[in-house]
Amino acid sequence: EFSLCERTGSKTEDMPKILSNTLKVQKTLRDMHRTLIEAISAEGGGTLSKPVLQAGTKLLMPGFLSSHFFIRAILIIYIGSGFYASVNLADVYIPTKYQELEFIIKISRTMLQIKKLLSVTISRFKQMKSRAEREKFAPGKVTIPARQEEYRSFQKPKVPKTK
Repeated sequence: EFSLCERTGSKTEDMPKILSNTLKVQKTLRDMHRTLIEAISAEGGGTLSKPVLQAGTKLLMPGFLSSHFFIRAILIIYIGSGFYASVNLADVYIPTKYQELEFIIKISRTMLQIKKLLSVTISRFKQMKSRAEREKFAPGKVTIPARQEEYRSFQKPKVPKTK
């Protein structure tokens, strides 16, 4: 999987939900990137050469959130050492009136840019995977560390409602 689309609801007042779901989408895209790196590592026998590992920063992970007539496009980028950056590519409202039809061009441009990002990312992933397989037995490779478990904040147990 190279992208994600999340529906946050169909009410106009779902902006707080969009903000909370943005974080969930960012985490999911980060995990998807990590899974792609692990798939490349598996092709290389559990290790990767430094050029292949450094190319991991070129796997860009776009995602969408939508609510009512609103679409947010975000991009997750691996910057190295386990850190990721998130960029808000666009916030667009889907036109509902004749006077707003000009905004279709902005939406189309955004979708085409993201399509280009996806095709480049898929191409790079395939190249990295084939190079990792070719360099399977090359010296000087780096082992990919296992995923660290995320710590969750304490949550109170749910108390059943009494009648």
